[in-house]
Amino acid sequence: MSLAGLKKQFNKTSQFLSERVAGTKGSQLEEEFKELERKIDIVTKAVDDLHNKSREYLQPNPSARTKLAVQASYQKARGQTKSAKYPQVEQNLADVFLKAGADLNDELPYSQSLMACGNTFTQIAEIKDSLEFSVKQNFLDPLYQLQQKDLKEINHHRKKLESRRLDFDYKKSKGAKVPEEELNIAEEKFTESKELCYNSMMNFIDSDVEHIGQIHAFAEAVRDYHHQCADLMDALVKKLAENLSEAASRPKEDRVFISRPKFDDSGSLNAYDIVEKSSPLTTPTPPQRSAPAAPNQKSKMPCCRAMYDFEPENEGELGFQEGDVIELTSRIDENWLEGRLKGQIGFFPQNYVEIIVPL
Repeated sequence: MSLAGLKKQFNKTSQFLSERVAGTKGSQLEEEFKELERKIDIVTKAVDDLHNKSREYLQPNPSARTKLAVQASYQKARGQTKSAKYPQVEQNLADVFLKAGADLNDELPYSQSLMACGNTFTQIAEIKDSLEFSVKQNFLDPLYQLQQKDLKEINHHRKKLESRRLDFDYKKSKGAKVPEEELNIAEEKFTESKELCYNSMMNFIDSDVEHIGQIHAFAEAVRDYHHQCADLMDALVKKLAENLSEAASRPKEDRVFISRPKFDDSGSLNAYDIVEKSSPLTTPTPPQRSAPAAPNQKSKMPCCRAMYDFEPENEGELGFQEGDVIELTSRIDENWLEGRLKGQIGFFPQNYVEIIVPL
């Protein structure tokens, strides 16, 4: 900064402190101007909150959101364009229904009901994915552009206006010590900034058609989502009612009872007797896996030991078993690490492992 610029900054700071500490009155802005500033402040905060809360509405699991963000950063760093989808809870529920129905593997109404529920919730999860895409494209992205362009430009004009006001008020307070020409130039710049700031705020307020259109698009997407879900659930309830009626009218199968075990001629029990007399609560003890020995500390190779099993759910994640020793290659963020195991490189959550040699 030049000497003249440094002096000008010092003068504005002096004027600012004089107003804050000594109560000196500066140039007052019109009431209409102040009202515009108040509205812009409210809209700025509302846009920021709407952007954050809308994402929470679409993706309510904070851990899953963080995981997606980490994975996106990981893929971006490696030049990958494929993006992972948010794990919809409807799909998780659908998988449970479908697995149970497939495992039963019969044509009975109960199995068919499980499969029908699974297929319905799978379709709901797909509709939820479509809702996310629509809201992002027609609501969240325009909100982000609003933050980064229009509101950012208005904020720039307001800061510049305040800077020029302080400069003008400082020179005005010095009276005859400041040349009249210099004072006139400062006043002209202050007036120019006020007009630019006023026009930018008015242009934003007058763009309410565009802003309402974005909110309308959001509401329309949510409405369509719930309508489609309601249609699917109506069809599911109808199907389950048919299965219920079929199960109620189906004749019960004859039951075959197993006869009481008897002693054979030799006086010994048969295999069934042995099974019957064994305790049903007895369960085999699973083999204990011995933890691998800790690596030689002298090697100083960054590594960690898995405390739990970790099953990868997304591309780029590294799976491992409890007790595995993983070589650490880098840190993704405060919660995720990248490492190598059996020739495979990927990332994994830090709370699943115990650090042996830190990075």
